[in-house]
Amino acid sequence: MIVPALALWLWWIAHTERAKRARHVITHFLLVGAAAVAAVTPYIAGWHTLTPFASLGGVESWASPSHLVGRGAQAIVSLAAGSNAGAEAASAVEAAFLLFFLVLLRRVAGSADPPPAAWGIALLLLALSMPYLLPWYAAWFAPFLGLLADGTFVFAGAFAAGVLAMTLIPADPLHGSTTPAVMDGVHYGAASALLVVLFFLASRVLRNGHPVPAAVRPSPSAAPGGNA
Repeated sequence: MIVPALALWLWWIAHTERAKRARHVITHFLLVGAAAVAAVTPYIAGWHTLTPFASLGGVESWASPSHLVGRGAQAIVSLAAGSNAGAEAASAVEAAFLLFFLVLLRRVAGSADPPPAAWGIALLLLALSMPYLLPWYAAWFAPFLGLLADGTFVFAGAFAAGVLAMTLIPADPLHGSTTPAVMDGVHYGAASALLVVLFFLASRVLRNGHPVPAAVRPSPSAAPGGNA
């Protein structure tokens, strides 16, 4: 919850009057800090309490587009310069995806979309840019899909949520058709599909700044001072 909260805060700051920003920044960091402390408190017994995440949630994280590209970069660099360099290459790729998201966030923040729609678009792009992507992360952006005026983003969000849901099918204990090969195929297939979705939406945002479609944009006659 802290990550999407940060994304919404960045959008909020971009649309806040300069005189009020300091107060908003302090209030937001207090709220995020309280949420972070509440979230971390159950794990004060030690890092071993986080061990289940590696086994129970690691498979579904393969749906992440940046993780997919990072693993590809790691494999290539490892062959040429060793495993350590490969791991660094993977981390660099995942960091590049997050920086790319910040560029897209700036474009979305400067668009004509109303705040709820802009939040939905930003959270959809954030989920697709993160190196760790679980099926239930769709809950970040799914509630906003009905508020988007652009049908392309609505379809992309619904498609992404469906793809993430499909990754849970082979996530049961290994038996029958649920083999490592099937799991790899599903998860890497999902990551590839979501990578295409991410770059399609990114190109749309960078090209148009994601303006409000003409069908819902006020006509010149309706604007103040326009012709009756």
